[in-house]
Amino acid sequence: MHRSFDSRESPFQPRSNVGVYFFTGLLVLLLAADLWPLLARWLTEQGIPTPTWASREILGLRYALVAAVLGGARALYGSLERLAEGKLGADLAVAVACVAAILLGEPLVAAEVVVIGLVGECLEAFTFDRTQR
Repeated sequence: MHRSFDSRESPFQPRSNVGVYFFTGLLVLLLAADLWPLLARWLTEQGIPTPTWASREILGLRYALVAAVLGGARALYGSLERLAEGKLGADLAVAVACVAAILLGEPLVAAEVVVIGLVGECLEAFTFDRTQR
């Protein structure tokens, strides 16, 4: 999940982060789609008429669960890869928290953990690129 300096790479060669930004945006949209009906209902109760949709599911799965599985798989794969290299990182904590939340039946919590981790990764990539420039 987190970038580090690799002596085999050129330190001044910029790496593209478009994939991370796009993936984070996709998961944020899935999480927002899962939360929108609740927010719209609350806004309507406050006297602000808000359009909404009734379903919080796609193909029988909650949007939050889809986001948690997609992001959790990425975090789990990355953490296992780094663990095989003998390195521990925050991605392992994100993967464990995501898997635990899914097993406890809390897909919204799992999606939130993944999205927070990915937003942190996006900020880290942005900062890393600015530092290299």
